[in-house]
Amino acid sequence: VAAVNRRVDVSFRARHGGRLLGVRLEARLTPAFADVLRLVGGMPGTARAVAVVAEGSVNAPSIGGSPDRLHCVALFRRHYTRTDRLVGRCVCDPGAPLCEVGAGDMRAAVALDPQVTRELRCARVSQGGLSRGGRATSARPSPP
Repeated sequence: VAAVNRRVDVSFRARHGGRLLGVRLEARLTPAFADVLRLVGGMPGTARAVAVVAEGSVNAPSIGGSPDRLHCVALFRRHYTRTDRLVGRCVCDPGAPLCEVGAGDMRAAVALDPQVTRELRCARVSQGGLSRGGRATSARPSPP
């Protein structure tokens, strides 16, 4: 999180493409699974938490280690049919199938709270970014 926050040159395009956003992340320990479930469910599709799970739990990838081996899973939505579980991607193997995590699987979790620090509005935007003649029109920092 600290490394991301040191990068002032990173911007994210807003959903409809007319704005670029500068973001700062705040991290906080979230030990209760119910809190993680609520947090991730409030913004599906965005990795709002990272959970530490044991290698043998649910379908976390097995790398030939022991059940004592831990993995980090970036959680980004609730399971479609088992809403008491969360779905994410294992940080150690991003190409592996998605992992599902339940209350009994999670050893610890960190919540990631994005804070918008600046906004850049663009005059004209094409699907690939600024179109010819497009220019930034204003930059407004958000209040702290």
